[in-house]
Amino acid sequence: MELLPDYDEEQTAQAVADFFLKDDSRHPRNYQRIRHQYIALRSISSPVGDVTGVHGTLHNHTEDKLINGMIYKQALECVDCAIERCSAQSKVILIHRFKAGEKQWQAKKAAHIGGNDQYPIAERRACREFADIIQKYRVIYGVEELIPDMLVMDN
Repeated sequence: MELLPDYDEEQTAQAVADFFLKDDSRHPRNYQRIRHQYIALRSISSPVGDVTGVHGTLHNHTEDKLINGMIYKQALECVDCAIERCSAQSKVILIHRFKAGEKQWQAKKAAHIGGNDQYPIAERRACREFADIIQKYRVIYGVEELIPDMLVMDN
């Protein structure tokens, strides 16, 4: 049993970037889609009831929407939990560049990184940290169906 397996750092960093920034059919399990589903299921309308009981229903649609939305809420909390456990600089990059979808120069400024060569290194490090941490938390939160495994192992 290998406690700290080797993984492809570049492909792992790309998998994290794709998870946050790609919202297309080639990347169906992504942060934007989880967020959109949670928002859609969270926007619950007031229950409309028939006080006379003539047109009553045996099904509570509002309750179903709340229950179905919980898995998306757990996935978002899982992502936040993993980001929170990253190093300070990585946390800033993950929040600004990936969660908020800002441009690289904006994340670079927020992270107080000088020099053009330093930011790509810091961004890849942030992605690797996140992939390593989310690996455990996606299981703890029970959201493996929504959050993919982003650690790409070496061959």
